[in-house]
Amino acid sequence: MSVSEQIEDTEKTIQWAVEHGVDSVVLFPANIRENTLLDILYKEGKYLRICHWAVFEVLIRVPWHYLNRIYLAWYGDWIDYNEEGERENLPPYSCERCAGKWMEFYRHFLEETDNSGRQRILMLYGEELASGCTCRRNFEEDLRVSTREERERRIEDGRKWLSNKQFLQQINI
Repeated sequence: MSVSEQIEDTEKTIQWAVEHGVDSVVLFPANIRENTLLDILYKEGKYLRICHWAVFEVLIRVPWHYLNRIYLAWYGDWIDYNEEGERENLPPYSCERCAGKWMEFYRHFLEETDNSGRQRILMLYGEELASGCTCRRNFEEDLRVSTREERERRIEDGRKWLSNKQFLQQINI
């Protein structure tokens, strides 16, 4: 899915879940771990790494009165290293300018349990994080990419690619 499709799908899923009686929703931005299907898709250019701004955009779009039901699974030091000190995963990304602020934002968002308090945090950090941030501009460009017309073709291409025997051998199935 494109970035805008990912965000729209997440937003609709949250709304559906809450409207159908779910008490809380947990967002878990994907880490790309070596030797997983997600890793293969990423290396083949069929999956886009998550940007912190995508998580933020979902939170901004969700109705404010749902904010107290949303949690973020596991934030903090998202980078895993092997014994040789080599990186083993790719967590959500940002530019150097705003990288340190993201963990602060996530912590403050989770510490606040009130809807309007969380909404204030979103407004405050939205301005603070965007100030001089290069990844925000790139993220906004990614949002403008319209792929609706080609979605069916991409789905069919994905199905064909996934059913390819070479791919199945690559993941040892």
